[in-house]
Amino acid sequence: MLLKTLLGSLFFVAGLAGAMEPRSSVDEPTDAGVSTKQAPIDWQFPKDREIEEGTLTIHAPQVVSWEDFEKASLLIAVEFQSNKKDAPRIYATVELSNQTEIDMAQRLVIITEPRVERVVVAEERMQEYAAKLSSALQRDRITIPLDIFLVSLAHDVLESEENDGFNPNPPDILVADSPTIILNISGEPLVMPMASTGYSIIGNSNWPLLKLTKSENYYLLHKQTWWMTENLDGPWQKMAGRPAGLDGLDPEGEFSQFLTQTANTGDVSIHHVTKPTELITIDGEPEIEAIEEAQGLSFVSNTQSPLFVYKSTVYFLASGRWFATNDLQSGTWKMLRKLPGVFSNIPADHGMGYVRASVPDTLEARTALLEASLPEKKTVPANESLVLENQYVGEPKFERIANTSITRATNSGYEIFLHQGVFYLCYEGAWYQSDNAKGPWTPAFRVPDDLYNIPASSSSYPVTQVKVASSTSTSVVYVASNSYYSGIYSYYGMPVYGTGWYYPPYYGYYYHYGRYPYAYYPYYRSYGYGSYYNPRTGTYANRSVWAGPYGGYSYNQHNNPRTGRYGYVETAWNSNEWASYGETYNPRTNISTETKRYYSDDTNRFEMERDITRGDQSIETRRDVDIDDGWAKTTRESSEGDSMVMERQRESDGSYSSEGSITTREGKTAKIEGQIDNGQRRTEITGGDGGKAISGGDGQNRGTVGKDGEGNLYAGHNGNVYKKSGDNWYSYDRGDGWNEMNKPDGGPRAEMAAGKIDNRTRQRMSENAGKARTQAGSFPDYSQRQQTTRMNQLQRDSRSRSRGNQQFQSRRSSSQFNRSSMGGRAARGGGMRAGGRRRQ
Repeated sequence: MLLKTLLGSLFFVAGLAGAMEPRSSVDEPTDAGVSTKQAPIDWQFPKDREIEEGTLTIHAPQVVSWEDFEKASLLIAVEFQSNKKDAPRIYATVELSNQTEIDMAQRLVIITEPRVERVVVAEERMQEYAAKLSSALQRDRITIPLDIFLVSLAHDVLESEENDGFNPNPPDILVADSPTIILNISGEPLVMPMASTGYSIIGNSNWPLLKLTKSENYYLLHKQTWWMTENLDGPWQKMAGRPAGLDGLDPEGEFSQFLTQTANTGDVSIHHVTKPTELITIDGEPEIEAIEEAQGLSFVSNTQSPLFVYKSTVYFLASGRWFATNDLQSGTWKMLRKLPGVFSNIPADHGMGYVRASVPDTLEARTALLEASLPEKKTVPANESLVLENQYVGEPKFERIANTSITRATNSGYEIFLHQGVFYLCYEGAWYQSDNAKGPWTPAFRVPDDLYNIPASSSSYPVTQVKVASSTSTSVVYVASNSYYSGIYSYYGMPVYGTGWYYPPYYGYYYHYGRYPYAYYPYYRSYGYGSYYNPRTGTYANRSVWAGPYGGYSYNQHNNPRTGRYGYVETAWNSNEWASYGETYNPRTNISTETKRYYSDDTNRFEMERDITRGDQSIETRRDVDIDDGWAKTTRESSEGDSMVMERQRESDGSYSSEGSITTREGKTAKIEGQIDNGQRRTEITGGDGGKAISGGDGQNRGTVGKDGEGNLYAGHNGNVYKKSGDNWYSYDRGDGWNEMNKPDGGPRAEMAAGKIDNRTRQRMSENAGKARTQAGSFPDYSQRQQTTRMNQLQRDSRSRSRGNQQFQSRRSSSQFNRSSMGGRAARGGGMRAGGRRRQ
């Protein structure tokens, strides 16, 4: 029990859950029947279960199918080691299936009641062992990382939605060859007075912008230099210091950035725009660098924008969409629905490999599209009553949505609609209704069909992704596609951000408790901030960048519609130093973060400080890394009294050792020891009562797929068990043991398993296969062809397991906060915020 308490505290100080966030059920320890040798992380493989007469080792599942994202079929390789002396190890393949649940917050797929369909045991006493293994596997739920499902199934052809209602026109694209920034103010300037000064901050600017309250002077802070103008369209003048009158600001307050030491950081061109505009900044003349593996395709190396050249055409990627022109400086851009096939040949590990997620038919693009289509279910009690605060600016105002019979509230931070005298609210993936525009709101058992005719040109389009799935007398089940939360849609085989349409924000003033606070409701924007898909997190981010020949500076804004969290990161670099500072805030959870990072090339050291706060609760993390010495130290402390200290050291033989300690708020302690040797990891946590938790694996398979002394095991679709060791595969025979398999010759079919075949080759292969079936002797020897097919399937399963686990680890770490939808609308501002609620 002590060990479970200690592990719970470890998760807390690591920022995974803890007191600041309610734990998901998937983080609870497994049932008492599970071996105490197993760490209480139920998505970790391989895992041991103590059963009658011995130990059952369960290896990571392989996904065979996932019908409608509701019923999964899996293959699992298992081992059984009897407690009897000299008993042989038994290997078996298990086919398992049943209904699934998706936990997007934890990125897990859960089979609560697994059902064993078939067991193939490589031993004489087959029936006896089959019954024993079936009973053990059906005893507890099976939890698998979602990303293993995504990567496994993305190999199959996905039908892409065309979404013709999306805006097919390109945004304005500005190309500059010197340091330039885009000053984008969404709508009219939102003037927010700053206490103790004569200035106001412009709340809807993408750069820090102040206005002198009693004049028309504007002041923009770029790095450490202030710029001033009397007209936002320019001209702008560089200032020698900061604007007068800012000294009254609190140096520890929210506007402390305006008190930073000023310095002359060079010249920059400032372009004010009033509609979404993409910026391409090139350091002088374009420098073209070939991508050797992609025949004839090159990229522009002296820009931070994804800019490519193929033949005589220039290609630019923004928000998942591709645009092309024949003249970079003065040409007309057009949106593309198809790309030349050479783009799919960009290596994944190339510096520009991240664009593969936006190249149709690549594994990366198909994985992103599959995730965007995942359904998320939400069950709401039928008797629930939802009361929302500050729903409107003044009295409710409604406007009809084009080509529908639906009217929508225009002065609200919520998605509220009116149809035939009934009001409907789409809130956090569920539908509610009321006879009053202000509620209270009760779950809707059905909604008007015309809601699903809302066009993409309407800011309310995301609600078309939320539907009533089923209902009983006691509850209603709603299902929403992941697009509702993420803003990622399928568009001609590409995962794109937003619909391409620009939705002007709503802002206004209203009388409230004797004063006139402001209300500002911006909508997500497809363009204007250099939005790009981040394969590491599975979301879109955006940035405003300045780049020069000897260094650079970026001001990146990000908004995650899934969680409601938004923030910014400032980064500066030169030839030997790099530093960044960022803040995030989630108005729905009241969680804020502050992160500082610094790296020096002279010392080859990295430093990081991060503070996470929610009310009076906080977590502080500090990390120092000496890359030359191979030393690292991480400390975490919570305001509740939990703490962790961990040090890692590179040994003389090249291995790494680590040791540390955990202390809970109750004063209980545990010791952590770890070892990394030849790619193998082992971590042991020992509690004060002697209990232990042990995990292991290689660098790629850490946490989900481990390696034991026998290597990684896989279940063959033919019922046999296979082992992967390095690049070699072995099949098991109960008479001969492990035998090495012959490798396939590579060729097109192996390439297809890796997801690298272009459409033309795929079509040609399909046609040739069809012809071959009608000709005697067209196929190679049956056993050889069978072995090649089996090997390709095993390679595919291995890649899916490894890649899926890596993706799971990186994306799960970025989505540990509470998730809530804003229905396509991000509410923020002073006296009014969409998000206050109480349930009755």
